[in-house]
Amino acid sequence: MIERIFEKYDVDRSGSLNRRETLKVVNDVYQAEGRRPVTSIQFNRIFNQFDVNGDGKISRKEMIMFVVKFLQMPINKDQVIIDTVN
Repeated sequence: MIERIFEKYDVDRSGSLNRRETLKVVNDVYQAEGRRPVTSIQFNRIFNQFDVNGDGKISRKEMIMFVVKFLQMPINKDQVIIDTVN
């Protein structure tokens, strides 16, 4: 799951998602749920909640938290181990 997100949204192939890439993830999720795109205030709250180390990027480790909490999808234990190692 995490690798698929990065394959699709990590456009610059940096290994992390910048604000623009993360906004695309969030808005695609909202669209899939039939919701309107997030406002800049909503996005800033979401981004800051998951950018735990404050570096302005979402790492794979931070994305695991995002998927579990924001998308409310369980991640199996093997997937977490694989993704945190990469």
